[in-house]
Amino acid sequence: MTRFFVWKARHFGWAILILILAFFIWQMSGDEGMPVFSVKKSSQQTKEFYIITTEYKTTLENGKEMEVYRWNPGNIIVNKGDRVTLRIIGVHGKAHPFIIKGLNVNGEVTKGGETTVRFVAEEAGVYPMICLVHNTIENHGPMIAYIHVLE
Repeated sequence: MTRFFVWKARHFGWAILILILAFFIWQMSGDEGMPVFSVKKSSQQTKEFYIITTEYKTTLENGKEMEVYRWNPGNIIVNKGDRVTLRIIGVHGKAHPFIIKGLNVNGEVTKGGETTVRFVAEEAGVYPMICLVHNTIENHGPMIAYIHVLE
């Protein structure tokens, strides 16, 4: 004789709850897989980033041309104590002399060139990387990237 099991509403609710709990426990257990973003602290880890100069142009309805320069990516995230290498590649614009406020870092990247700067992220905070040529909207900026140093 075949038996049939009839699901009552409360059985269904408990099954869903158990599945949700099992999923969260599985997600929280271990470091399997490759994380997209990690906040693990690791002293003296070297992190390398590529940044390019980018130019955006458009023509407004009145015929006026508008352009702006940017660092791409515009946000870099590192941990306190990390050694950081920035490889800055000049794609657009003739020259971009820059400073990284608060980190005592400066340099210049030219079109077709690559500039490498290295520093240790000693203090937590947000440090702006500012192009000294394109620092205001009148100068086709502001061309600013942010280096976020996490505690």
